[in-house]
Amino acid sequence: MTVRGIGIDVADLERFRVLYARHGDRFAGKWFTDVERERCLRTRDPGGALAEHFAVKEAVWKALGPSEWAAPLPWRSIVYVAESDTACLDDVAAARADGLDVHVSVARHGAVAIATALVTVRS
Repeated sequence: MTVRGIGIDVADLERFRVLYARHGDRFAGKWFTDVERERCLRTRDPGGALAEHFAVKEAVWKALGPSEWAAPLPWRSIVYVAESDTACLDDVAAARADGLDVHVSVARHGAVAIATALVTVRS
């Protein structure tokens, strides 16, 4: 396995809980896909789940090499798939990751969600 990049991010759970409580779907719709929002809203802690998803997006972006992106990060084109510990990429992110596999892990520890992303060259 050839590693292309590694990314790590930490998101404050309470910050996302407050943002979601204050702005609801207007906030969530800006950053997350319909699938991600539906998944998070089915949990006991939607704001915390959104924090986990956001941390994954950031970690993936970092693992793909943010200094090489010519345009702003397409947040909604990086989709965390919790069931398989992967991220699906479409649009600009997919073009950036052609020939690469993205593996992610996310966990909560205390007041934060911590995500790591490992990008490898597809063999």
